[in-house]
Amino acid sequence: MMIGDFCALYIPLGEFFTFLFVLPIAARALSQDDRPLGSSIVGGARFAGAIAMGYTLAYSLLEAGRTP
Repeated sequence: MMIGDFCALYIPLGEFFTFLFVLPIAARALSQDDRPLGSSIVGGARFAGAIAMGYTLAYSLLEAGRTP
């Protein structure tokens, strides 16, 4: 449960980890200009995965080993 001392740090840390992945994803999506629609869809799916990974990593780091 995200109720505790680290709750206020969860979103900024999750955003930080998310945007670490944004530049490589955007660079790859913008470099594939031969198929713009497919590149946009794949880039959006990768960005959604980056959001999930960023928040999962932040949650894991903040909540790992914590006892309720």
